[in-house]
Amino acid sequence: MWSASKTFTATGVGLAVQDGLLDVTDKVVDFFTEEELPAEQSDWLRKMTVYDLLIMSSGFKDDCVGKAESGKNFNWAKETLASEIIFEPGTRFAYNSMNTYLLSVIVSRVTGMRLDDYLNEKLFKPLGITEYRWKVSPQNYSAGGWGLYFRTEDFAKMGQFMLQKGEWKGKRILN
Repeated sequence: MWSASKTFTATGVGLAVQDGLLDVTDKVVDFFTEEELPAEQSDWLRKMTVYDLLIMSSGFKDDCVGKAESGKNFNWAKETLASEIIFEPGTRFAYNSMNTYLLSVIVSRVTGMRLDDYLNEKLFKPLGITEYRWKVSPQNYSAGGWGLYFRTEDFAKMGQFMLQKGEWKGKRILN
């Protein structure tokens, strides 16, 4: 369910874009506080966009998910944003679950709702998905890149929704 969780997070980003709350060209640093951002930000961190996170091309050297799963209480966003960036954002693919966690935080901040609550309102209810849970960070954000649990039939609904290009039972949910 790791990659599947990422699909739901990306759908949340799409819904936030559709709602006019976010644009994929927005700079990642604009969504985080001074306390969460490194004191000295590299040009590449300042250049990084929401789109770079979506396509797994942030350039972060480390995927801090192992540390996040260690059970230690630390700020996942701060740890990720402080990671070394080893290639220019947008230039190379490198699978990194923390990219998706940052997207979860961003969606939460622009909607005022935790990602799973936003998706419940915008996607899960229309699809008839009522039983789910999502791992949350110590800062109370959905993990985004992992930790989403569904019933098999509800997961199939998402597949059908995607096959129908954002429509469900004749109603357009996502453009």
